[in-house]
Amino acid sequence: MNSKALSTYLLQLRNGVYKLLPMRECKDKGEDNHLNEYLDRLIEDTTAAQKVFPTLAESTNYINVIVILNALQSQSCNDFNVWRTKVLKATRLVAEMNADSSARK
Repeated sequence: MNSKALSTYLLQLRNGVYKLLPMRECKDKGEDNHLNEYLDRLIEDTTAAQKVFPTLAESTNYINVIVILNALQSQSCNDFNVWRTKVLKATRLVAEMNADSSARK
């Protein structure tokens, strides 16, 4: 798989992870925006992407992103400030991976 495809995937992933913030804010206001389903799908997609891009399975940052997404999915992450911190950390990790993959072109 070429590095352009990986870079495109990582950009989409970063945007998808960041989207969790406004979704959580809306859910906290009582709106039914299918946050749990979206998060489930995001976790499934990130896990499956390791087969398409095998280098991701060896990336500590990528594994950390999957761990963070699973932590967000758990019911123990109720505090919005903790949620926001985790989402921003995950987006930063994905951005770092994207910068690394772009530098290798």
